[in-house]
Amino acid sequence: MRTMLVVVAVLCSTVAWGDIIRGRVTDQDTGEPLPEATVRFMRQLSENSYNVQTVPVDTSGYFTFFTDGRGSLDISVLGYYDKSRTVMALSDSRRDTMDIGNAGLKISPQLLKLVEVTARARRFTMRGDTIVFNPQAFKLSEGARLDELIRQLPGVEMDKDGKLSWNGKPIRLTMDGESLFGGDALVNQLPAEAVQSIKAYNKASELSEQTGRNDGTEDMVLDLSIKPGFLDRWYGDVKAGLQTKENYEGELVMNRLSKNDPVLVYADANNMEKTHRRYMNRSMSSWGNGFGNEQGASAGYQHNWNKMADKKNLRSYVSISGGLAHDDNWNTSGKQTDNYFPNTAASRISTETYHRKHGLSPTVNTNLRWNADSLNLFSLQANLSHNQLRSHSSQTSEQEMFDQVDTGIASPTLTQLTASRSQGHETKMAARGSWSHKIHDGNVVLNASINMSDHQTEQWTDRTITDYRAGDATTLLSQHSTDPSSSLATQASVTYKYWMNSKWLMNMAYKNTYDRQYKRRTFESDGFPDAANTYRDHYHGTGHALTLGSTLNLHAVSLVPQVVGRLAT
Repeated sequence: MRTMLVVVAVLCSTVAWGDIIRGRVTDQDTGEPLPEATVRFMRQLSENSYNVQTVPVDTSGYFTFFTDGRGSLDISVLGYYDKSRTVMALSDSRRDTMDIGNAGLKISPQLLKLVEVTARARRFTMRGDTIVFNPQAFKLSEGARLDELIRQLPGVEMDKDGKLSWNGKPIRLTMDGESLFGGDALVNQLPAEAVQSIKAYNKASELSEQTGRNDGTEDMVLDLSIKPGFLDRWYGDVKAGLQTKENYEGELVMNRLSKNDPVLVYADANNMEKTHRRYMNRSMSSWGNGFGNEQGASAGYQHNWNKMADKKNLRSYVSISGGLAHDDNWNTSGKQTDNYFPNTAASRISTETYHRKHGLSPTVNTNLRWNADSLNLFSLQANLSHNQLRSHSSQTSEQEMFDQVDTGIASPTLTQLTASRSQGHETKMAARGSWSHKIHDGNVVLNASINMSDHQTEQWTDRTITDYRAGDATTLLSQHSTDPSSSLATQASVTYKYWMNSKWLMNMAYKNTYDRQYKRRTFESDGFPDAANTYRDHYHGTGHALTLGSTLNLHAVSLVPQVVGRLAT
């Protein structure tokens, strides 16, 4: 039994030097902010020496920096006339703030012509803390997909796997504020012309939305608004390819974009050892290092419904998806090792290995989110997967001994042939449920989860060893083993959060965990039990954790003191 107590406190402070210069970059005609502006402050240190300071501009066009002395403040935006100002930061208090106000930039005639051609469409506008991108203002190729549009959004990046980030932070794709069926996979299928607008903002937690107070938890999202004529339609791709006459690859990806009943259909087949898995909100692909083929298919359906309660639109949904994949993989390898020792005949060991693996993997996933009323939210996720595995391999190893170190003539001394086959299965089940209940200025959340697995492998191995030094004596050895294992892990927790006042959030949580694992191995050699390689391992443990914490919002600084107590048995 062990008890551990951890105390964490976070304090922040800022030290300023010189004068504080602040201002804002705007469009001279419209007054709208220009967060894409580049602001530089150049200060001369000597006759041929300058100090150049690049100043960041936030999404509202504001900038702030610290400096001293006299210098030139240069502001520029692509498509606008540059603006320069001389700034003299000569205060000796080191705490004075100089506000230069709005630095309005005038649009250039060249850009003005382009804007007029596009009906004066701006790339984005600011609505509070939300950036609203206008897809019609971006130059796209004919028939462009959504990924081409997203790659042009300032601050948004997309990696080779289609994962989105905003200034290096992960970002989710949503539609009208709700999770998008199909997730990031839709960016390669949805035509860019289907998008009415894209909003980029930090989505507050449900507690923050309920109480109107910031609890420090938020999620960055790109929220799509789809044109009505493009809803309740199918989008997708059919791909096919041949590398040679023997190698083929085909893939079908289809999504029905709908606010009420979205659908996913996927299928693939290849003999290039590619592994593909695609479900409603996740996907994965990988390459092997040998040869293989795969045939797989999956489908998913989600039903969304809404109801009004206390003048709020409550959204609920239920979804189910499943798939089946068949994989065959094989590879061959060879290895040769030469050993040289002083005053000893050299030796050589040559090995050739062949391995083949067969797998069949069905999977089922379900998800439920139910807003029973304005105070109670229930959720449930369950996943079930089963892998049926079968493999066989053979290995030939030959050892040779050189007659003399100098001659290089070798003769076989020992040969070993190993043939093995195995079969087994692995079944996994995971389920998680939660209930969130809103109270005045806070909430109570109950969570429970269970994870179970069952695994068993049975293996047969036959070894034939021939020793040429002992008159071609041959030894036969047959081995058999079974390796069953299982595990069970449960977790239950209750969390209580309450705002004591407008700046102080209290947080109390209790969590209980239970873990049980069972492993066993039975080993036989030539039909007789092999005690040295047989074992049984049984483990179980419980844990308790109590957390007392709070969040203090003090203007730009947040204090997060926390006390955690843990007990494990």
